[in-house]
Amino acid sequence: MAGVKVARQPNAVQRIARNSALPIAAQLLNKVVDAGFAYAVFRLLGPVGTGQYEYAVLVWLYIKTFSDFGLAVLTTRDVARDHGLAGEYLGLATLLRLGLWLCAVPLVGGFTFLNWRYFDLSDVTVLAIVFLLASIVPDSYSDAANSICNAFERMGGPALLTVVKNGLKVGIGLALLLAGWGVVGLAATTLVTNLATAWLFAVLVRGLGVRARWTWPGARARRMLVEAWPLLLNNLLAGLFFRADVFVLKPAQGDYAVGIYTAPYRFLNLALLVPQYFTLALFPHLARLAAARSEALAATYALALKLLLLLALPLCVATFFVAPDLMRFLAGEEFLPGAGTALRLLIWFLPFSYVNGLIQYVLIAAGQQRLLTRAFALTFGFNLLANLLFTPRFGFVAAALITVASEVVLLLPFLWFLRRQIGPLPDPAIALRPVAAALAMGGAGWALYTRLHGWPALAPWLAALGGGLVYLIVLLLIGGIGPSERRLALRLIGRAA
Repeated sequence: MAGVKVARQPNAVQRIARNSALPIAAQLLNKVVDAGFAYAVFRLLGPVGTGQYEYAVLVWLYIKTFSDFGLAVLTTRDVARDHGLAGEYLGLATLLRLGLWLCAVPLVGGFTFLNWRYFDLSDVTVLAIVFLLASIVPDSYSDAANSICNAFERMGGPALLTVVKNGLKVGIGLALLLAGWGVVGLAATTLVTNLATAWLFAVLVRGLGVRARWTWPGARARRMLVEAWPLLLNNLLAGLFFRADVFVLKPAQGDYAVGIYTAPYRFLNLALLVPQYFTLALFPHLARLAAARSEALAATYALALKLLLLLALPLCVATFFVAPDLMRFLAGEEFLPGAGTALRLLIWFLPFSYVNGLIQYVLIAAGQQRLLTRAFALTFGFNLLANLLFTPRFGFVAAALITVASEVVLLLPFLWFLRRQIGPLPDPAIALRPVAAALAMGGAGWALYTRLHGWPALAPWLAALGGGLVYLIVLLLIGGIGPSERRLALRLIGRAA
């Protein structure tokens, strides 16, 4: 009607930007808080205590991955296509997670006992594993509710909940650490915060008009498990090849080596935030394009791939220069020089991880998740064999290099599947131009670094900053930012359709 203004709906680019920007901003805030928390944790626990806690966290990670069973991605994909499934999927996904958790408890109990009895697993690590396993119970509902929010493309609420959860974790964790609870206190903190977060997620999904339907698992549950089975295998295999090195490093070189090696992951987890939430925000859009067999699918993931590489490569170069200073600030002198060396090596897995993460979600959106299992199995086999051969002798240096090589091994079958199932691969210039600019950044940064060797406190940071400016200039000169990126920017601000 005349005189009535209709609110303009955000286009797909604006929606994806909003749904990735809010979680990324929330997580960046969390990581700033975490940096202060880690500063205290590393100094209160030291390398040995850090190694004990990280081992317990790794055990928890595998059990949590198993209990998730790939249901998070499956729920997001199916409910994004049909919002009417939300209540049923919320209830079933929670019940299935709890059932799978019950199946896993005897296995992890036996594994923990054997390691305590025969491989010098400390008592505090055992108690930490117990608390962390218990924390999976309330988290089962939170994960299901989070998947519903993602399917509704309402990522802002869960992002704010992570800020609340993180605040609780820091407050309770510091109190227990200062009270002398150590590693066990950190694990107990996870249980308490997960209980509070589950209640908050219940309030959040009710605001979306979703009520969990608690029905006995039947035909729908069986279908969900069948479809999610490849996703579980993929997640387990991905986790195994990514962190299995700790299970080799711990018996070979002890808790101290594990603490040194795992310290850089505090920073790497921050570097992985952008692709993680950007890809998650993009996934519902990819799922709809794949379901409609739209030709826009290939163009969408190609542009996303370029954007991720434009970010990852300069981050790698800059981190190489400042890695020791980052570890000195985050962990302390006690972790140097080992943690700085480990970070300088590990950072190069980043661009391959960015690309692999995006391709994985593209194939899942196209319903080809079963293909991923072959790639992950191949990569896990390579990673395990390489770690068994080299990590006991060469320690965390070998573990770090093998992690980078594993991402390269994974990329090869991923590209093969992408070409077969989606279509021709993107133009190689998508990667070549950012690589050329990154090489120029590295050369300019190294020149500055060597010239300023008399100023050791400033040289790494000035090298990273000066190299970053060279990166931007070279990228513009060789056409690394082209028409596609300019159109994307216009759509982002609502200037183009």
